[in-house]
Amino acid sequence: MGKGVTTGASAEPKLEEYEKEIIRGIGTRVEYPRGQVIFSPGSPAGNVCLIESGSVRIYSLGGDGQRTVEGVRRAGELLGLAEAICGVPWTRYNGAIDDVALVSVLKEDFQNLLACDPFILKKILGILAFRLHLAEARIFNLIFSGFDDLSGFNH
Repeated sequence: MGKGVTTGASAEPKLEEYEKEIIRGIGTRVEYPRGQVIFSPGSPAGNVCLIESGSVRIYSLGGDGQRTVEGVRRAGELLGLAEAICGVPWTRYNGAIDDVALVSVLKEDFQNLLACDPFILKKILGILAFRLHLAEARIFNLIFSGFDDLSGFNH
């Protein structure tokens, strides 16, 4: 069995209450019932969403219809950061695990917030860096999970 890679940091950076208030001030509250798909693959990049209550499952569907859960976002976390910042379409489903309330912020308004508030920009960069590091570790573990000795692997 492979040695695996740890992610180093123990938790994704969290938004402070005042940061959430700023986001609430430029967004619109939207509610989704349990089981509803919020975003689906191919949907154009759009809003960044602050989860106010409930949980959102991030998943993909295989050719056989099997659901592969890739993550869960909970109250206080953000959805759509990479899509809005990079301008790329959604690549995964996002569905309400239970009743969910979101604050949805237009991509342009969110980008303006980042341009005007260096403290929130730094926090968002931290969140994205943590998520990227976690994804890299998962990929590495998937690729090398069957290797006991990686000493011959040159980076």
